[in-house]
Amino acid sequence: MFAYVGCYSTSDRNGRGDGIKVFHVPDEGGAWQPIQHIATHDNPSFLRLGPDKAALYAVHGGRSAASAYAIDHSTGKLTPLGLAETAGRNPVDFGITPDGRHMVVAHYSSGSMAVLPVREDHTLGDAQ
Repeated sequence: MFAYVGCYSTSDRNGRGDGIKVFHVPDEGGAWQPIQHIATHDNPSFLRLGPDKAALYAVHGGRSAASAYAIDHSTGKLTPLGLAETAGRNPVDFGITPDGRHMVVAHYSSGSMAVLPVREDHTLGDAQ
């Protein structure tokens, strides 16, 4: 099993992290083993898998962006697929629709919601 850990990375969020980290979690317990570090865009603070578990998605706290990453199921490693605009400030939570075709984002600072298309290749389009 693999674990994906995001963080706050900027001083305006009192961040001490530096991107997304991937860990192997042993089935029998024990220490998580680091596999990969991606120094990504600021504050990848909320992460979710898509319904088919082929991609990991993130929103970037204090900013106005979301990002997508392809998952290699044999290694757990991530490949960045790009960044999209969420059309609001400080995305704090999100969901991927059960059919995997949309990301719904809630913004704390602007008090708004947005819908981003999720393309067949798991990349994100800007908010509609």
